Amino acid sequence: MKFFFFSSFLFLSLSTGLFALTALTTKKTEMECISFTKNLKAGTAADAATRKEIKLLQTFLGVNKYLSGIPTGTFASQTTEALKTYQKIESLKETGLLDKETKESIAKKNCGEAIKPKYGAGAPIAKANIDSGALDNTSSSFSWSYKGKNYELSVPLSGSLHRYYKQSKKVYTYRGDLPENWTEEYNRLFLKVRADDATFDTLTLALLELARKDNLSSDDTAGLIISFVQTIPYDFEKDTKKEQTKYPYETLFTKKGVCADKTFLMYHLLRRAGYGVAIMQFLEKNHQSLGIKCDTSSAVFGSGYCYVETTAILPVGVIPTSFGESGQGVSSLSEGSPEFHLLLDTIRLGKADIFLKTEGKSYYGVDELKEKLTRLTILLNKIQDIKESVSSSTDDLDKRKEALKIQKELVDKAVKEENYDVYQALKVAYNQKVTEYRLALSVYQEMASVYNQDVKEYNVLLLVLDQTK
Repeated sequence: MKFFFFSSFLFLSLSTGLFALTALTTKKTEMECISFTKNLKAGTAADAATRKEIKLLQTFLGVNKYLSGIPTGTFASQTTEALKTYQKIESLKETGLLDKETKESIAKKNCGEAIKPKYGAGAPIAKANIDSGALDNTSSSFSWSYKGKNYELSVPLSGSLHRYYKQSKKVYTYRGDLPENWTEEYNRLFLKVRADDATFDTLTLALLELARKDNLSSDDTAGLIISFVQTIPYDFEKDTKKEQTKYPYETLFTKKGVCADKTFLMYHLLRRAGYGVAIMQFLEKNHQSLGIKCDTSSAVFGSGYCYVETTAILPVGVIPTSFGESGQGVSSLSEGSPEFHLLLDTIRLGKADIFLKTEGKSYYGVDELKEKLTRLTILLNKIQDIKESVSSSTDDLDKRKEALKIQKELVDKAVKEENYDVYQALKVAYNQKVTEYRLALSVYQEMASVYNQDVKEYNVLLLVLDQTK
């Protein structure tokens, strides 16, 4: 058996060859998973240990879309029907009971293969670790803005769960030749969730409830979830230390992460919210991002998934204008004249590996974004042209105003000297210049009005690129 060890920047490690390859024992690695110790059915006595196992079952059924809602620990009709559906899909007897055959099936799905679990009957230390979560429960508060509105969420977290994920497997193991799909399998490691951890289900429901209260569309609901992850600070310290990739729970607990860490978290939340998602990897840019299901015309290289940046606050489909050394997406639209047509140019990303695709709802906002970016380009060119004309007109008005001032001084002098023949001649010339000035001023004011209207529309449209406003 061999293994790869990667720093938090999987892509930096690959592109520079900074990974260690060494031999390990051929002994099968024992996977960490949780098994059921009880047979369960509707109406089962609800002692503490049983409630925990019922919650575990409900979490499993919820994660796999057989059951909706937050785990209650009570085995009622909804759980029975969900279990029957699972048994039907898995070609088991549709009893609605958590019997031996069903427990073995779930254990195999939960652990990835039918092996003796590390946690379960006869493992009091592991059970104590699970129970100890109640002793160090905490919560993290998150606040962010989306489309001009401020949002807040308090997410219940556990120190013991954080330690569990922190100590969990973060290396990819294999036997023989390196499998072709090793990258996909490596990334899959960080999408595993312990069976009794309902954090991502609970968080997704809370985000969906915020969207429901504000009557957000499907696209804006996705945008709200995306902005929640985007505003989690970038982990520059981890970047410097080249630490291992984090599990999504670690990212929530520490409230910071790099591109891969935040991509895994966003993947969990959008998938649970019902959207089709994928992971996008760009080795040439040392970068990783999320893909969300969308129209093929807007997708990255016709993949059916649109680009979603996780380290910068950008709309779906917009590619960062540059990438830092660590692969962090950087937006620098304020530098010089923005070239809006390049913001959706996926060619700049280089080669893309797209995997772990899921089906679900699509995001349709990229077409609208394209239209707005096209309009922004037209307005910008128009504003720049008018600005030159306004500037030229301003210079002309200043010269006319100065000429009027001189002509007025001559008129006043003629009046003072009582030279009325000169006064009459000067008055005619002065009034002619006043008429010409007013005409030039009218042209200037019309151009200035068009300019100001275009600038106003431009600034309103520009807000589409700032998801916080």
